[in-house]
Formats: sequence, C-alpha cells, structure tokens
Amino acid sequence: MLTRGTQRPTLASGLDLHDNALNLLRLILATLVIVSHSRPLGGYGDDDPYFGRIKLGTIAVAGFFAVSGYLVSRSRLRQRPSHFLIRRFARIYPGYWLSLLVTVFGLSALIGARRGGWSLGDAAQSFVSGLGLLGWPGTVGSTLHGMPVDSTLNGSLWTLPYEIFCYLALAAGLSLLFVRRRLRFWSLFGVLMLMVAGVLKGAQGGTSGLLLLVCFFSAGVALQAWQESIELSHRFAAVAAVVTAVSFLFTPTLLLAALPFAYLCLWFGAVCPPRLKKIGATNDVSYGVYLYGWPVQQTLTAYGVAGLGYVGYTAVALLAVGPLAWMSWLLVERPANHLAKTRTAARARRAAVATPVDGTPGGAPDVPRAEPELSPN
Repeated sequence: MLTRGTQRPTLASGLDLHDNALNLLRLILATLVIVSHSRPLGGYGDDDPYFGRIKLGTIAVAGFFAVSGYLVSRSRLRQRPSHFLIRRFARIYPGYWLSLLVTVFGLSALIGARRGGWSLGDAAQSFVSGLGLLGWPGTVGSTLHGMPVDSTLNGSLWTLPYEIFCYLALAAGLSLLFVRRRLRFWSLFGVLMLMVAGVLKGAQGGTSGLLLLVCFFSAGVALQAWQESIELSHRFAAVAAVVTAVSFLFTPTLLLAALPFAYLCLWFGAVCPPRLKKIGATNDVSYGVYLYGWPVQQTLTAYGVAGLGYVGYTAVALLAVGPLAWMSWLLVERPANHLAKTRTAARARRAAVATPVDGTPGGAPDVPRAEPELSPN
C-alpha cells in the first residue's frame, strides 16, 4: 500500500478535500443508523441488525469517526489549539442544543399528547440537564413508559461525548512538539496499540464503545499522517473490503478493521462520480439526520406508524427527519460554522501580523483559506 517513486495516486493526491463524496458518505452512514434503529424502536426485534459481530449502526458510526479522524487531524495541524477547539465546539454544540430543544419541548410533547406523562416542568428540567451533553436523563416524565425502547428519547447521543474526547485528545496531543515531528510513528503506534487492546478485550467477550470509536478515529489520524505514501487504488480497496468484512465476523478481531475500513471510506470519497460528489457538498445535513433520527422514530412509534411494517416505518422516519435536518443546518449549524470560521481566521491574521511563525508546539497560525468542515457526528 505504501508507494515511493511512483506516479500512482496517493491519498494526498487522489482525495481532493474540496471535491469529494465524503459528505455523501456521511449522509449514507446517518441513514444507515436510522435503518439500524428501526428494528428495536419499532418493536420488530430486541436489537439492531448485525453484520457478523458488529451492529449495523455501530459500523456507520465507526465510519463517521474514521473520516473525522482524517479530516480533523489535518485541520488541527493547520490551526492553533484554541482555534481548533472553537471550530469543533461550533460544529457540535449549536446543532445539538437545537435538537435538544426540539426533542424535549416538541417531539416529547407530541408523544405525551398521545400517551400522557408529559409536563412543561419535566421538559424544562430535561433541557437544562442536557445542555452540557453529559448527565441528560434521556426522558421527559413518563412519556416513554411502555414503549419498545423506554429508556431514552435519543439513544444516538451516546457517541457525542466520545467524539468530544477525541477532539480534546487530538488538540492536546498535537500540541506536543515531539508528536508533531514524528506524527507518522506516533499515529501508527497509537492505532496499533488500540487494535491490540481491542483483540485482548474482544477475547474476553466484548469491547467498549470508547475503545472502538477511538480506534477508528485514530485510524483516520494515521491515514492522514501517511497520506503521501498510501496508494489510492481499486485493488487496495478490494483487499481492504475483504479484510474489513472478515474482521467484523468475530468479536476479537473487530478493531482490526479500523485501518482498512477507514481506507475504504476515504477511497469512496475520492472515486465517486462527479455528480455524486455534489450531493451534500454545499449543504451537509448528515449531522441533523443523525441527531433527529432516534427521537423522530420514537414519535412515530407512539403514533402507531410501526404498524406499517419495518420498511414502511423506516421510510416514513427518513421522510420525517429530512425537514428537521435541513432546519438544523440552515438555522443553526451553517451560521455557527461560518461565525467560528471567520472569527478564528481573523484572529489568525492578526496574530500572523503581530508575531512571526516560530515553530512553537502550539502550531503555526491558521492559514486563512477555505477548509472542509466535516465532522463524524
């Protein structure tokens, strides 16, 4: 997979970060999460569908984290730690806060109107407790009592604290000069150690969500560090697909899929036809689809839509999520991202004028140019 002295395209040369299908991929992955959750939320079975020993929804989330590791590590290398964290905050929290507001005061109220158990006081308490993303009880009153899944209004949120952890670890790690100077070594060492930990944990019968998602995120970071040397080709993608599929068949080998699966995601983003690359290129609604999928499905279940059957229920959920995802992008996510971008770029320009680049561990001042703002959510 490593190429030297060759004209074959690499990840660095073959994956144009301003013209790719990674937003389309994120939208597909968010859709797969909804498809995966339809079974338990609609009452069609006890758990999400599996591929081998891994849930379909977990595969989708792993793809989010792998793509994010690649893109966000590149962004961190070009930004000061404070600017990086400001942009990451803007990417996660405003959209989440809007979804929390809509969920506890809107969708849960609709469920309560059908099933009872809702009050304004309970909704306000749930909203306040969820603002920090940690500690939200997941329910409003007793609105979910007796539902197929009655523990939470939005089970998809379990990944967001892990995503924030990855951002904080990346911001801190790439502030260390010895890590930045030998990023290839440390990134590969890190993901290999996580793979070994996954094998050992898997041999005992399972693996933690934190270990799994951090491993796939780290795989994306490693591919970014080695991008100049990794060939981008169909044959390597075929090998990666086989290794990924086999790894997913057994619990001890789940995390061995991290590097090949991350490669597959990036390869898809590079080789998609130009027409498909336009999907989501300007308006990235994938985060909204991810945030609203679960609460919308809970609402549909409360109103008996699950009676349409698995396919009909899933189709209605996807149609209902669309307007909410667009609202989130247009009203909150896009303005917040733009504001964070312009503010940090302006600060970087002022810092560049006032202070010459001196190679400090915090990184050089931001380069005020357009950057793809993609996140795994």
